[in-house]
Formats: sequence, structure tokens, C-alpha cells
Amino acid sequence: MDMTCAILDGKIRMETDMTKTHDGLMPPDAVAQMRAMGMDKTVTIVLPEKHTGYLVYPGLKAYCELPMSSGSSVNVSDKPPEVDRTEVGKETIDGHPCVKYKVVVTSENGTPVNMLAWQATDLNNFPIQTQFDAGNGMVATTLFQNINQSKPAASLFEPPFDYKKYNSQQELMMGTMGGMPGGRSMPMMSPGGGVDLGE
Repeated sequence: MDMTCAILDGKIRMETDMTKTHDGLMPPDAVAQMRAMGMDKTVTIVLPEKHTGYLVYPGLKAYCELPMSSGSSVNVSDKPPEVDRTEVGKETIDGHPCVKYKVVVTSENGTPVNMLAWQATDLNNFPIQTQFDAGNGMVATTLFQNINQSKPAASLFEPPFDYKKYNSQQELMMGTMGGMPGGRSMPMMSPGGGVDLGE
């Protein structure tokens, strides 16, 4: 899946367009239904320093808060994880010369995560590609393309001022269902669509 990502001082913004999924990730009728509901495009904003974030639906002109509990997968601990890197080779990724590393990230609870990272030497060692075991025999690969290393605008990490705010995703769904033909139900979505970062 293609996504657009922006990062500023630890804050993260991810934009997803479900109509641009690949390899049959979503059935065409499901994509068409989400488009009709105004849910085909989502923006996820993560604010680690505030332990919160926002899930924004541009098609609905609405958003809700995403409080981060201690068990949240997007929660950021006050204690940074330990990172151990070992160079394992050199490769060219998407036209960029890269140093390939084996990386072991150990969080505060002592659980290690093993991954591979390709740092582009012509992009200030930006990790242009990462890869890790997603379980069940699946490998998750993230490839960044069209990289712009200039500082993004701070306004990108705030919900639009003219969008309606809801206190939860469930409240947002209930509040917008009244305008759906036949009062059809709307599917719940995880932050960022539950997919890996792409371009």
C-alpha cells in the first residue's frame, strides 16, 4: 500500500488512500463502498510528546482523538530503546547507494525486535528501506520514495480547524451514519489503516 509520511520533531503524519491499494489488498466493492462513505482517505497524526493523536477523515470533514495508553503500539516510552547495528553489506535501493545493517531494537520491557535497514548514503543515511518479520511467515517491507528532507509545516500535524471533532472513533461513526444511504453501518479502521508506511 502507498502512503505519504511526514515527520517533524518526533511528530508523525501518515496519509492513506484506500483506492491505491495493490495486489488485491482490498476487494474493489469494499473500496467503492468506503469511497461512497467518505472513508477512502484517512490521515493519522501521532503526537508522542502529548501521548495522543488524531484520526482524520477528509471525506467526512471530521476527526477524532486517539489517546495513547501504555499498551498502545504507537505509544512512545520516556526511556529510549537500545539499538544495536551491525553492517552486513552494501546495496543499491531504488537508485540510491545504501549501507545494509542488521538492527536489533530492544524496548524497555526487554523484548528485542530484529530488522534489516538500508541507509542511503546520498540522503544523509536516511533509512530508505526497512524489513522485519511480521509473523506467520510474512515479511513487512517499508520503502520510502520521493523523499523530501526539507522541514514540513507545523500545521500538517494539527487537525483542520473547520473539521468537526469527535471524542472517539465510535462517536465519529455514530455521528456520521445518519447521512449514509439506508443508515448502513461504517467499518471501523485502525490508525493508519493497519498497514506499513510506503512513499
